[in-house]
Amino acid sequence: MEQSYGLYCGRPHRFFGKSDISLRELAQENFVRSEADRIDGLLSNITIFRNEMDFSGWISGTSCSIQEITRMIVTNYGIGCLPEHIAQPWVDAGRLWRLPPASGITTSGIFLLWNRDGRYSNSERIFLEQFQNHLQASPSAPDGRPESITATNAG
Repeated sequence: MEQSYGLYCGRPHRFFGKSDISLRELAQENFVRSEADRIDGLLSNITIFRNEMDFSGWISGTSCSIQEITRMIVTNYGIGCLPEHIAQPWVDAGRLWRLPPASGITTSGIFLLWNRDGRYSNSERIFLEQFQNHLQASPSAPDGRPESITATNAG
């Protein structure tokens, strides 16, 4: 599956509620980032975006926890990228504001790996079955074919 990332700020931020913001204005803002937001990380596309947009603000917070990154953005440590599905409830609650670009920043793959010959508890087996069913029903499955999902298991 893929998840899309957008750029957000918290309610105390000066751009909260504004829709006429240019990328040039955003480039000077402090930025909160994920540990994976580095050139050799899983979220290197965010690093590339910041470099291409010539972001010059400080990295004001870094965490490997998406909850902590969200908290730092909500409390105005800086602007930052979040998966859209995680940010949306905060946007709906009026605690986060979506910033440009409207098309988002990037997408990132989500992968599920498992040992098909592994011995699993009932809850682990049910989780794997439910997750596989969800992936097969998802419109963003790797290539739209269920075979691609079972082919990605490790074992």
